[in-house]
Amino acid sequence: MIKLKWFKEEWVNSLKYKPITGDDNFYFEVFKNPTKAELKLSSKYDLVRGIILKNGEFYIVTPSNFIIHLDLVTILADLKIITKKYIWKWWTNAESVSEFLCVETDQTNKFNIAESYSIEIIPLLFKEYQINFKKENPNYELFLK
Repeated sequence: MIKLKWFKEEWVNSLKYKPITGDDNFYFEVFKNPTKAELKLSSKYDLVRGIILKNGEFYIVTPSNFIIHLDLVTILADLKIITKKYIWKWWTNAESVSEFLCVETDQTNKFNIAESYSIEIIPLLFKEYQINFKKENPNYELFLK
């Protein structure tokens, strides 16, 4: 788990919802390849949003209901886990899928690609994501829809 603290105030203020506060500091918790307990912590509210890298690494942020995928992409780019070049176009740029895939679930262990995508995901590339995701995260499954 990575605890992110002290976001730039203007970035936090731009969020529709504010992150967790603790000791008057804003923070999100970022989980890499989350356990079922960490997923449950993130899914207390509604939808769990995540990002899967092509190598199968999986990232979620808690509280998940406070952010949208755009925020998650921004957080991971700030951490240098992904590049910044797709922040504002990941859902419309097919090249973004060569680096990461945005996913969501409604509190289960079955993840689907994010509804925001307005591009077609190449089946062969999606299969590669499925295989790598399962290797890194055997408790979870990945589906197109």
